[in-house]
Amino acid sequence: MTYTHETITLNNGVKMPIIGLGVYQIDYNCPETIKTAIEVGYRHFDTAQYYGNEKEVGEGIRLSKVPRSEIFVTTKLQTGGYQQEKKESNHL
Repeated sequence: MTYTHETITLNNGVKMPIIGLGVYQIDYNCPETIKTAIEVGYRHFDTAQYYGNEKEVGEGIRLSKVPRSEIFVTTKLQTGGYQQEKKESNHL
């Protein structure tokens, strides 16, 4: 299988793979699922705070051994989560 990693250029110049894997409701063995998806060619993952599996998605990316710079992750914050996330990010 040959996967070309076709991208689209966003308004800020960042290139985003046009094919991505949504990870909603991937609970069982999520890290291994993400690792396998990367092995078959996925480079874009769409997650959200609401899904509760962002940490596991990150673990799968680490397991893959593909450089993080080659992976595109989109996520969404819950409406009530923005202020807490902003506060926590200021302490990094």
